[in-house]
Amino acid sequence: MRVQDVVAYLESLYPLSEMEEWDHSGMQIGSREQDCQKVMVALNADEGTITQALAASCDLLVTHHPFLFHPLTSLEIETYRGGLIARALSGHLSIYSMHTNYDRLRMNTLLLEKLGCTNIEPFESTRIPRLGHLPMPMALEAFIEHVKRAYDLPLVRYTGKPKAMLRKIAVCGGSGSEFVNDALDQADIFLTGDFNYNHATNLLDHPHGLVLGIPHFVEALMKADVQKSLQVFNIDVLLADEKDYFIYR
Repeated sequence: MRVQDVVAYLESLYPLSEMEEWDHSGMQIGSREQDCQKVMVALNADEGTITQALAASCDLLVTHHPFLFHPLTSLEIETYRGGLIARALSGHLSIYSMHTNYDRLRMNTLLLEKLGCTNIEPFESTRIPRLGHLPMPMALEAFIEHVKRAYDLPLVRYTGKPKAMLRKIAVCGGSGSEFVNDALDQADIFLTGDFNYNHATNLLDHPHGLVLGIPHFVEALMKADVQKSLQVFNIDVLLADEKDYFIYR
């Protein structure tokens, strides 16, 4: 079994042709020809997950967020990113990422399924977000508690004018503020991240605009999903132990 065998299978499920043009999914570090008997799946490639993967003698680290998202202008091992690259290469750890291709084909469906939604479908006008229906209509306060339980969140924030009852849910994990208008034309509420004050002021004129902010870390749901997909191989697939970069009090 080679790294390329695992990568080829993942790309058969989530082709790189499906990623956004600005994205940098795919092979990040390492060798496709390297032997691969143990894989770790993580949301991010950072000091914590790379250390865990090396300690567990993993051959491949599969992440959602690309490790090399922004172009490197230099590669010094004394820097944070340069040091991690050096450690990965010296430990024969390859790193592969699937970001917006996974978002489009799986992530937002997964987030809606976690809420118990059915009849999940893509937006009419854009590629990544998804729409789903709750089994029964819910009032806003009940829905907020439902979201917190489903995603294991200590708190959420929301803005806008709620309808009396919510049934049709739009979701875009990660940065989805650009999809707000499309989402609210089709759904009762939109769940997304990176929604700031200026975005909120744009909802003031919307008759029923309601946006609930969810952190990027909810996308860690992908780890168990990818682990399940890789059960087709006779290899060990471990899940990284990660925490949200933000602290909630």
